[in-house]
Amino acid sequence: MSIYKRNEVWWYEFEFRGHRVRESTGSNSKALAIKAERNRRRELESANGIRTARRPVPFPTAARE
Repeated sequence: MSIYKRNEVWWYEFEFRGHRVRESTGSNSKALAIKAERNRRRELESANGIRTARRPVPFPTAARE
């Protein structure tokens, strides 16, 4: 995961399932570029069936169920 600037536009680059993803964010703002990278990674993960981990259930709740 890396964010870098080319001319006036921020780009991101990361690896996903052995492939390099390198794309322009089209933004001059570093904060927006970080969000764009995070959203793109989530988009790839959801398209490939990778889900976020569920939070563990507290023992008293699990015992009641």
